[in-house]
Amino acid sequence: MGRRQVLASLFLVSVFGLSFETFLSRFFAVALFSDYSYWVISLALLGYSFGGVILTLAPEHFRRNHERYQLLIPPLLIGAAVLAFVLLRGNPFNPLQLQNEVLWKSQVGNIFLYYAGLFPVFFLTGLYIGMVFLVLASDMPRVYAVDLLGAAAGAAVILGAMFLLHPYHLPSVMLPILFAVAVVNTVSSLKKPGAALGWSTLAASAALLGCGMVLILSTSTLSVPDFKKLHSILGIKQAVVAGSRVSPAGAWLTMDDYTEFDDVSMTNNYGTDVAAPPRTYGLYRDGHRVSSLLHQLPSDFSYLKGSLPYFPYEIRPHPRVLLLGTNGGLKVLESLQSGAAGGVALEQPRDVYGFVRDRLRKADPGLEMTARLPLRAASAFSILGSGRQQFDLVEISSDFLGQDSNNAWSFTSEAVRLYLQSLRPHGILSIPVDISELDVYALKMANTLAAALRGLGVTDPGRHVLAYRTAWTVQYLASPDPFSAADIKALTAWCSDRSFDTSWYPGMDPASIDVWNDLPPVSFEQGEVQVSDKPQDALMNDLVRIFGSPEARGPVGRFFNLQPSTMDRPDFFSISRLSQIRTLLGRLAVIPEHEIGWLLNLAVLGQALILAVIVLFLPLGAGRKALRQHSVSGGFVLTRVFFYFAALGFGFFFIELALVKKLSFFLESSTLAFAAVLAGVLVFSGLGSWWASRLQPHRRRGLAWGVVIIAASLLFLVLGLDPLMRACIGLPLALRLLIAAVIMAPLSFALGRPFALGTSSLGGYADSLIPWAWAINGAFSVLATPLANILSVTSGWNLVMVLALVLYASTLLSFPSGTASSTRPR
Repeated sequence: MGRRQVLASLFLVSVFGLSFETFLSRFFAVALFSDYSYWVISLALLGYSFGGVILTLAPEHFRRNHERYQLLIPPLLIGAAVLAFVLLRGNPFNPLQLQNEVLWKSQVGNIFLYYAGLFPVFFLTGLYIGMVFLVLASDMPRVYAVDLLGAAAGAAVILGAMFLLHPYHLPSVMLPILFAVAVVNTVSSLKKPGAALGWSTLAASAALLGCGMVLILSTSTLSVPDFKKLHSILGIKQAVVAGSRVSPAGAWLTMDDYTEFDDVSMTNNYGTDVAAPPRTYGLYRDGHRVSSLLHQLPSDFSYLKGSLPYFPYEIRPHPRVLLLGTNGGLKVLESLQSGAAGGVALEQPRDVYGFVRDRLRKADPGLEMTARLPLRAASAFSILGSGRQQFDLVEISSDFLGQDSNNAWSFTSEAVRLYLQSLRPHGILSIPVDISELDVYALKMANTLAAALRGLGVTDPGRHVLAYRTAWTVQYLASPDPFSAADIKALTAWCSDRSFDTSWYPGMDPASIDVWNDLPPVSFEQGEVQVSDKPQDALMNDLVRIFGSPEARGPVGRFFNLQPSTMDRPDFFSISRLSQIRTLLGRLAVIPEHEIGWLLNLAVLGQALILAVIVLFLPLGAGRKALRQHSVSGGFVLTRVFFYFAALGFGFFFIELALVKKLSFFLESSTLAFAAVLAGVLVFSGLGSWWASRLQPHRRRGLAWGVVIIAASLLFLVLGLDPLMRACIGLPLALRLLIAAVIMAPLSFALGRPFALGTSSLGGYADSLIPWAWAINGAFSVLATPLANILSVTSGWNLVMVLALVLYASTLLSFPSGTASSTRPR
């Protein structure tokens, strides 16, 4: 098989590998939860690493028989991919049962079923790619470049397909790519003794492709796991799918059924003369309900005066309003009916904006009701960053935080400070927080408000905050000016009329407060709810410790980390303390669902550590044998190889994950940031690897210059990226994408050098170690993913990038340099 044909097949297999990995992240978001995408990455790199291990153990066998394996692997891969799809769809795994003390054991076997189904796919993919590395070891920079560019093409292919196909149908795009590999390899074998095998494998590939396409495309897109809310909604006899849409951000369904109502928090004691909240559609993403959606214009808005968010309109009549989230468009109408004089309504992500825009246009085609509060697809940072916009009320909707993970940026202390700065004198910021499970996230929001106010020079934040609640939601009001006695009197009277609880206001005496909605304290240390014969308000007790007099203040939530989110640590829900891991595992049944994804990182980290040990020790004997054949000191070289490629595995993924997270703020979309970073890093790294072929005579010097560029780029990202993004976020999206590309280009180009130069150096004296180097790189990339997520929550993404800088700097010490002339026996 010719060199060009081998590289062409490598390119296509890399296209398949990355596209299949990306497909799985979307599949698990639909079939499980989006948090499991990190698990997918670990599964992928697990298989790749073991492919490298097998090649290291028997390099000569695969070198002699590589053409036979290149013919056999494509049909095996098609079959493995189809079988994996069958096992994925049929696996009864229920992640919620992992929190049950009795049922969790039954799910362990289902977890291993995922491994059994997916491991062969990535093992065969890794075996094929590693075998090409082994066969073309003399030209590793160009070979690695082809691998990276193929992966970039795979990202583009699968992301394009996500706009057209449901996640369950995406494999129909990938299987033909493997068939193309079979065609390339068969054509290359026609003039060789293996022609008969080539035709046989091509026929097998065609048969498996046909069976797989029928199986995949016949899968129902309305098949939803029974632990997701959409499953029960689809089971309602009168439920109707009013609309559907697919995009890289999700599989979206609009449902029309009798359970769908406006999510506004209401009093329990409004009279029969007050209208009920209106019927709505339900908007579902990947099986989860993310928002209401306007059904038709309500005929009676009298329910508003019994709703939790209405109070700011009572004490600040006719405000100019900034809405963050619109509860499916209803908030626009409700704000105007509450007396808003005008303003702006913002929706994110863009898919939700599209749904809301379409419903508002249909309900109010002439914009007679909504013209004074126009809808825009943008973040608050892009609207408020210039400082020119001023409002009397900044109101965040109850659905906004849960609509998209990227909306967490809007709940950082920097964001809250920006909202407060954008208010006119005596203006109000209104933020609802769900307390239906626990009040810990409400306490984190209270700490965030306190930090933002102190950042504005307020010495006593408690005078600038009000808090009132139902049994399910607390509404925070904050202002850059102290609330007046009249404001406080109005709040207590208004809440008393509606049986809302006042959990905080300046000057309150907790002992004199009547509690209507019981909210008892929960002790995680003892694992019990503290019951009393009288209604309790645990939130009030904790808010006194946060906002009360200096004598009353004290720590809250010792079991959880309730520090404010920041631009460097934007995750709002990951609050579990690692120091409390033993207690956390013992209290899984009562831990908020949002924390399970965070704890999943620990499980993946443990798995990755086991993998790293296997990858390190299993091939050592073969590695020493290969080095002895070339009269090279085994232990010293193997140690350098290990530390060099382990550092690259850690460093590359640290940088990639940090860029995805940081640029999700700048591009106002986590999906777009993922696509831009994946494509940008892989393309520019591939070009950098290709360029590294020119540096073969001076590998160490080429590595040193590469590390200098990486270090300079990372220092800029740590020190200058956040201010740059804040300054430019108001620019058009096309310009922001261009800026992102300029930021990534030099860094990614330099990232393509170290692996290419390191493996080409090994080719000088022990090319059979190249698959082991690749396995080490993959194994420590598995470690990097959960470790980066853990570090980002506890210490911030800037620390992750600083660690990446240190790791790349260490490669100057561990570089496994060598040349054929200096190391081979004469």
